[in-house]
Amino acid sequence: MKKVEVLHYDAFSSIPNQGNRAGVVLKGNELSLGDMQEIAAKVGFNERFPSLLAENTKSSK
Repeated sequence: MKKVEVLHYDAFSSIPNQGNRAGVVLKGNELSLGDMQEIAAKVGFNERFPSLLAENTKSSK
């Protein structure tokens, strides 16, 4: 698996490491399900998800 950056966020708190911690991987649709599961296990947070974008993200304006 290639190296990926996991962004760490603390929801529901303005104090670092005191809220609900979540790991977010941008461009997650480039990863396989196995890659996502491996990253989730390594991060160890209760909440984590890849950002998966829809195929067509153009504005309807």
